[in-house]
Amino acid sequence: MGRVMAIDYGTRRVGVALSDVLRLTAHGFETISWNGEDSRYVLNRLSKIVLEKEVTDIVIGQPKRTDGTESE
Repeated sequence: MGRVMAIDYGTRRVGVALSDVLRLTAHGFETISWNGEDSRYVLNRLSKIVLEKEVTDIVIGQPKRTDGTESE
């Protein structure tokens, strides 16, 4: 059983969290900063994480502001 990767995909930053190998807990792993235009940069980094950390499932969330409202 592989890890689960959770992604909060934003226009300036992409948050990545990973589960442990037993899928009991998850923790923030990395924040990918980008210019909002070249999505290949983000996809390449995510691909490397998937391979290196043996990710088998991916969950994508909606980023929210600190007040709980949705952000772009």
